[in-house]
Amino acid sequence: MSIGHDMTNASVRVPHPVIHTLLYVPFGALSDFVSVALTFMASAAGISVEDTALLNGANLLTNWRKWTWAPMVDVSLFPKKWYVFAMVCSALGVLAMSALPLNAGTLPLLLVIIAVASLINSIVGMSIEAIMAVTTVVSEQGRVSAWCQADNLGGGAFGGALGLLLLKNLPVAARSA
Repeated sequence: MSIGHDMTNASVRVPHPVIHTLLYVPFGALSDFVSVALTFMASAAGISVEDTALLNGANLLTNWRKWTWAPMVDVSLFPKKWYVFAMVCSALGVLAMSALPLNAGTLPLLLVIIAVASLINSIVGMSIEAIMAVTTVVSEQGRVSAWCQADNLGGGAFGGALGLLLLKNLPVAARSA
């Protein structure tokens, strides 16, 4: 099966677009966890607006360079393995961001964690896109693409809202110490 060919064989099992959507949630969720939840909590901890803007800068740092490592996902490990690897590492990145106390002294370390987690999270998106490319029949490409983009936004809203809810309500020792 090659990319771009119409898979008309009835025996080929094609996943429903919602499956890709659910797998794509973490890609958007990590980004808005930083831009909504961490930015709000950093501001509440007394970090200046200029410095909280750096959080988003670190998060977006890798977005314009994804094309340089995207071929690695396509030609090396299978996309499913990349997805699992990137998901585990992204989750560890969110855990590290959440556990680090928010104050001016920890900001440089937080910026590095965000940049690395964002780089790894880009592989989550790339691997799902690679999976979609080989499992989507030509007649369904528009629908699958729309579901994927809807989830990119929905995952972001989910990550920002849930992250903020958890960061505000779960006890975290020395959050702003």
